[in-house]
Amino acid sequence: MAHSFYVTLPSNSSPLLYPDNTVTHYRVKLSQPISLEGQWEVGLAEMIYPHQWYNIDEECEYSYTVNGHQWWRKQIDPGYYGSMKEILELLETNYPEQIQYLYHEKTRRLEIRLGEGAQVRIKGRLAGLLGFQTEAPTVTQSTTLDRPLDLRQPHNLFVYCDIVEPRAVGHTRVPLLRVVNVRQRYGEDVSVIFTNIHYQSVKQKYFDTIEIDIRDSVGRKVPFVRGNVIVTLHFRLKRASQFV
Repeated sequence: MAHSFYVTLPSNSSPLLYPDNTVTHYRVKLSQPISLEGQWEVGLAEMIYPHQWYNIDEECEYSYTVNGHQWWRKQIDPGYYGSMKEILELLETNYPEQIQYLYHEKTRRLEIRLGEGAQVRIKGRLAGLLGFQTEAPTVTQSTTLDRPLDLRQPHNLFVYCDIVEPRAVGHTRVPLLRVVNVRQRYGEDVSVIFTNIHYQSVKQKYFDTIEIDIRDSVGRKVPFVRGNVIVTLHFRLKRASQFV
């Protein structure tokens, strides 16, 4: 076997074997098994992806009360919300006197004004988009959020692969290949070629499938709405000086 080689993994491969594959999480059956001798490592050499995903998905929830007892849940349509006007319309309730949202243009921060007894609950990507630091906050009093509105989430794609050794990422150990910065404008196809490949140790000598899992910074699947992801991996034999 050569001392290095490439494997290209499109997300639309192996549809009959793996019908549950998605653009953000998929498994590819290789054309032939890979059998390695010695110590090998692998890195992300190239990634092509569509910069088109919902910044508000089906997991987002928004509910409110004006008396602290009866809660109403507002239907949220998944999609890409690209302006503050769309966000404010999304947050409208039947009680505009008790629940008000004000956007401060200079600071890009959202102010929430609540009347006596009023509360709001926000869950999922919508919370981070608005500027909350927690995933599912309940707001019980008037407040101005500490962080600015951010419609461009996520800013980074965490690319995981099942054949690499787990490594330390924050407080966990996970099989992370690389963190990819999101580029280009919304709606464009992005091609990233890495000249400084970050290599990770391959944990197994023999495999005939490879799994790719793409998440955001808090571990949620990236809700791509079209197209395919194409990941190209570069395998190379470790040199003796690289052994730990």
